[in-house]
Amino acid sequence: MLFLWFWMLFVSVVSWCNCLAWTRIMFFPRASKAKLKSFFACHEKQVYLEKFFHALGPDGIFILHQIAMNVGDLPTR
Repeated sequence: MLFLWFWMLFVSVVSWCNCLAWTRIMFFPRASKAKLKSFFACHEKQVYLEKFFHALGPDGIFILHQIAMNVGDLPTR
């Protein structure tokens, strides 16, 4: 029973940290853009990337993050 209590504590701490990380990504565009620029390393034009990020908006950036986490970096590119 004590093990289950510690396990639930561990899961709640990890979930809280994940929630804070996603909040940081969604509310601070610089952190989000830095993460997504790693996906588009082959594109060297900064203006093109800025237009792309502007067109995606926060929802599109969230979707790209979810694709990268669940499927992988290759489909995200």
